[in-house]
Amino acid sequence: MKVWVIGGTVEARLFCEKAGYLDGLELFVTTVRKPVVPYPVPVSVGCVDAVWEKEDCICVDGVCVDLILDFSHPHAVGLRRLLEGLSRDRIIAYQRRGVVKDEYRLVDSYDEMAVRLKEMRVGSLLAFLGAKGGRNLLDSMRGIRYAPKVYLRSIWRVDGVEYIPFEVGKLRDVKKLIKEIRPEVVVFKDSGVEGGTLEKISACESLGVPYVALRMPRKVGGKIFFSLGDVVNFLKRRLCK
Repeated sequence: MKVWVIGGTVEARLFCEKAGYLDGLELFVTTVRKPVVPYPVPVSVGCVDAVWEKEDCICVDGVCVDLILDFSHPHAVGLRRLLEGLSRDRIIAYQRRGVVKDEYRLVDSYDEMAVRLKEMRVGSLLAFLGAKGGRNLLDSMRGIRYAPKVYLRSIWRVDGVEYIPFEVGKLRDVKKLIKEIRPEVVVFKDSGVEGGTLEKISACESLGVPYVALRMPRKVGGKIFFSLGDVVNFLKRRLCK
């Protein structure tokens, strides 16, 4: 059985470490960028352009697979649009659990985040949103004629903000950064425990800085699992059939 593993997350790499030894299982792993920590199996780096379904398999840029394992980041909704229209029984998705429990601090979109910040009369904010998220928030704020001072931690530089470089694999202490910037509000994505969300919440609460978080999207379609062990056990059962 050949499986397409949509990688790029810690849990994708851990899955490959746990499942790579299974007899009869061939992994085809893709990541958008070169992994910082090497995978135990070969990885195809770059964007997938096309996914389509045949009678007996699914084609991923011409590579035929029997099953799709979606280990993508929970906020990578654009990537998951590639899976729309495919048979649900061919898709297995790993879902992180959101950790932000206060509904008032959660928003469902960048437009809603911009409105919330404007209502709070925020003059400066520190954003842990990445380059794409930072641009999305800036666009939403421009749409409502709102221009606070934005400090953005990101791998890639974004125009219109105070850029704070984020070196992959070299985590900078969140609490220390908030102390240095002294923002009125911190904004981030709820990316679960795996994405360092608890660290951000703890830093904000200890320093008395309000925060607003983008709600974690739920993956839709296919079979959803919340633990790596359950995914591996599911595959073992499929391989035994």
